Amino acid sequence: MYPQRHPALDTTLFEVLETLAEAAEKYQVFPAMNICHIRMRDMVDEHPVEVAVYANKHDYPYLVSEVAPFMIAMDSIEVIGMLPPNLILPWEFPVRYVQDWTNVLQKNAITLPVGCSALAHTPRPVDPSFMY
Repeated sequence: MYPQRHPALDTTLFEVLETLAEAAEKYQVFPAMNICHIRMRDMVDEHPVEVAVYANKHDYPYLVSEVAPFMIAMDSIEVIGMLPPNLILPWEFPVRYVQDWTNVLQKNAITLPVGCSALAHTPRPVDPSFMY
């Protein structure tokens, strides 16, 4: 294009980088695609869901795999709300499974028997933070 250095994106805000990366991919500006991809990969720990959406949309499957451990640590409901439908399916079953068991524990394990024998059971409240 122009005989000059490419702009450095080291200090670019993520919102600007995300928009620039989308435009570079859409119009296939290969030098911009490359640097945006590198910078998006650098943002995995700060914006994992957004990077996963970008990687999925533009066919970077290894980047989706790189982001997955960071998304697991996040609130599952928030993550599912941000993901496209084709990435939700792998999350749906484990999330529902964990939520269902958490609900069962919260509803049924609020009181536990205390004592040494079957005759000496005394219910006592359980600290809710103990279940997590």
